[in-house]
Amino acid sequence: MENEALKDITLFQIKRKITNIYKNFFFILEDLGDSGYNINDETYQKIRKRVLDNANDAFREIEESFTKLNITLKWNLKN
Repeated sequence: MENEALKDITLFQIKRKITNIYKNFFFILEDLGDSGYNINDETYQKIRKRVLDNANDAFREIEESFTKLNITLKWNLKN
């Protein structure tokens, strides 16, 4: 159970960071539009889909790799 809990926690944190990366990319894309770059809705949606697809693919690949791992912690308690 400990091994699965460690994997779950680690995967959750990785997914959270991947999500933060693509959300920030969307903020940058919106900033570009606000700065005068002509990004129409069709182009925005196309870029958005690519970003989301790539982020989901990355997470699936990471998740698949984790199925092959056995994670253990080594605690070194020195007083």
